Amino acid sequence: MTSNYHYMNEPFTKYLLRQIHGLLPGISMVLGMYYDNNGENHKMVLSYINKDGEREINEMHHPEMLGRLQRISKDLKKEKSWINANKIDLDYDIESHHKITLFTELENTVLVLKIFNQHTGHDDLIVFYFEKTNMLSFSVEEENVLKTEHKQLIGNLIYNHIEVVRHQFNEMKKVRSLYKEQMEKMVFTIDKMTKASHKEKEKQKEKLSAYCIDLLNAESEKYKINFIFESEALEKIIESEASISSFPKIIQEACAFATNLSLSDEKDMHIKAAYIFTDDNILQENYQPEESLSVKQTRFDETKKLLDDYERAAKVLFSKNKKIIGKTMGEELHKSGSAITQNISTHKDRIIKLMKENPDSWRIIKMEFQPIKNILKQA
Repeated sequence: MTSNYHYMNEPFTKYLLRQIHGLLPGISMVLGMYYDNNGENHKMVLSYINKDGEREINEMHHPEMLGRLQRISKDLKKEKSWINANKIDLDYDIESHHKITLFTELENTVLVLKIFNQHTGHDDLIVFYFEKTNMLSFSVEEENVLKTEHKQLIGNLIYNHIEVVRHQFNEMKKVRSLYKEQMEKMVFTIDKMTKASHKEKEKQKEKLSAYCIDLLNAESEKYKINFIFESEALEKIIESEASISSFPKIIQEACAFATNLSLSDEKDMHIKAAYIFTDDNILQENYQPEESLSVKQTRFDETKKLLDDYERAAKVLFSKNKKIIGKTMGEELHKSGSAITQNISTHKDRIIKLMKENPDSWRIIKMEFQPIKNILKQA
């Protein structure tokens, strides 16, 4: 039954002709007249066997024949009637009360069925053309005559079969209508879910963006560098298949990569998409964040250590009530005074920055050690 769904949009009579032609032997062709699905115009369809022995079903455009069938349909009072093939195109009274003889009965080889179509509210006409030579195969052998009761039996058989086909057709239309309704509901639901999913995805992207920016800000605070995501870089992280747990590593590596490429102490450092590596294998391979500090951060760490050493030496000298000058600092640090002065000159910019960012640190050398006081005055 499922294979017939392809024809569910066509009128019942056209569908019927696809199913009924081979019902009984001796049927040469079947002609159907029906209203279109709008119930406005009559149409005709013909089912026949072509020269290759294959069944063909084609619509007919024959106004004269259509007019004749319309008159027959109007005059026909019974649901089933046998008529003369030679007279189907003539105006005559099907219900005339002339006496039926054996000869006239043998000539009536066309079965006309009138079927009410509930979908259009009109009667359809189905015309079966039997081959006269094959009609005798239905007769009683000893008489070799197809009697009226035999034709009635054939007519009833075909009519009842049509009713079965019509019932199946109607049931299939119901199933198809239900299927279509369910499919429309499913499509609507999927569309609704897709839109909801899109909104949820946008919210998730916003959350991930905020998380990545927080991670980047933490790196900025940690290394005293203002890292800034370029839009493509942030998008690359969010759209990647990397797990959220790997985001910190991805961003730390990107910051290290950016600072290693930097040739100067820039205030702002942009994280480009090219600096983002989301392959888990790359991230996991020998990854040690504390050992992957940028060149710039390493320089700041060296400067901080230098200031810590000088401050520690200054505290010792202060406790001994000694002057805090290059010579005494050198003695305490086991370095020459000129070396200490040279180091301060080399680290000048980073010393100024660290002193400003940490006003409560290295108090003694800021107040007592002249080389440090000099560069702070220049700043």
